[in-house]
Amino acid sequence: DDRYLGSEINMHKHSQGDQYSNSQPRLNGLIFDRQMRKTGDFRYKCIQRLIPKLQISDVLGNVVNESCIFGIRFSPNGKILSSVAEKNVSFWDAETHELIRTISDHNEIVSVHEWFNENNSSYDTGSLVTGSLDRTICIYRNYQCVERMEDHGDWIRSLEISRDNSKLLSGCVSSKIMGWDMETARPVFKICNAHCQASGDLNTINSLEFDKTNSNIFISSARDGAVKIWDTRCLDKAVVAMQAHIGKTNSASFLQSDREIITSGRDCSIRRWDTRKFHENSKASILMEYNKHRCRSYNIPAYLFNENKNIVTGTEDGKIFIYDVQTGEVAAKLNFVPEKHIIHLAYPSPTTLKLATTSIEEGNIIIWEPNFDYEETEPPKETPISPMWVVIESLMEKYGDDILEVLHRSDVTFNNNDQNMFFEVNEDDEQAADVVLNFTNDFQRVIQHMELNVNQTFSQEDVEGLLFNGSGRPEQIPETDLGMYMKDNSHIIEFCDY
Repeated sequence: DDRYLGSEINMHKHSQGDQYSNSQPRLNGLIFDRQMRKTGDFRYKCIQRLIPKLQISDVLGNVVNESCIFGIRFSPNGKILSSVAEKNVSFWDAETHELIRTISDHNEIVSVHEWFNENNSSYDTGSLVTGSLDRTICIYRNYQCVERMEDHGDWIRSLEISRDNSKLLSGCVSSKIMGWDMETARPVFKICNAHCQASGDLNTINSLEFDKTNSNIFISSARDGAVKIWDTRCLDKAVVAMQAHIGKTNSASFLQSDREIITSGRDCSIRRWDTRKFHENSKASILMEYNKHRCRSYNIPAYLFNENKNIVTGTEDGKIFIYDVQTGEVAAKLNFVPEKHIIHLAYPSPTTLKLATTSIEEGNIIIWEPNFDYEETEPPKETPISPMWVVIESLMEKYGDDILEVLHRSDVTFNNNDQNMFFEVNEDDEQAADVVLNFTNDFQRVIQHMELNVNQTFSQEDVEGLLFNGSGRPEQIPETDLGMYMKDNSHIIEFCDY
């Protein structure tokens, strides 16, 4: 769904012929070496001096080598930062940035985690819940797994705990929402096809959130671009339903009460809505739109920040945007990585003005302390985008949903560090065979077009125009390292870096 991938981690990637000479300072693996901090290594001290200039507090290395981070959270008191990658949940001291511990109780990728709230006696250190592609939910107390819930029965994508820690919500890839009693760890309700689609395609529940004052009310968002508000006392249908975005909806959250909500979507927009006007029309319901960032293809949520005065979001072009909730203006913009890195997570601390971010290309967590004295300046010269990157992004835009369908039906999660993996599709699975064939045919057609126009620079929009408007199929399948293709007509799919 979100097209996460892991890769070698460095603050900048350096390949042959890159624009950085050996004489220039680079923020790379040196910054992650805690031994350098202890020994006072001169190079480490030099790098540390650069950090404040970049509004960066520190960089935390990923303890799971070469793995993409699927989630970042601060504990409610802001003292601990947690992250999930592969089967592991790692915990960091938010002040010293030292690794505290790592736990692993799932058999598959941990896709989401949430901390207990700190507002009553049920909270204690190390209390959280995790959801996984192994179709289970784990409840932790003092970092120990005390309950494992298996009734959801599908890939878990979203979790939410009520303010009093008595209720839990879970959402999955196949659009089912379940409610749980946290005392008994038993389900209390189930909403099948909460965001159903007429086509029958998967419609992942990307986010869930309880109302801030009433735990009977919650909001859900899904891949179909819709948001719905529910009342657990009457679940026959949603209280409110609205098409929030043209593309898929990444997240939805209440602002102060159930009167206003914030949604983010894959149409390069975040919107603030008045729910009291939902019955009129969608345009009348929009109080403010925040649309200076780029998000077209990836699941990049938005979060309220700085006592709800700001909204923070990552982008698909290596930036972090912080908007003013009331004016819609950009309050701050952070731009650390010069390449086209996809900042898919930007999570704020609940007690300070710090942010924790990570990108799909890098398995590190960067801690920021933003400067709100923001002035728009001339943007830095952008690093040229690899043509192959453009092609693969465009192909995933067209075929991503179909590939998710195939993987989900075959229960393929790719849970290990080997990124050159095969799985065999059932010979009777005509949909999977069509996806592979169409994907590879489109790939060859686009590459041939680019080779014939070698002096032209192609944007993602140009390539998508070819993919969605073109016709004609090549007779042979190219031997490439694209990442997915049918090989020797044997219905074998290979995933290299995607």
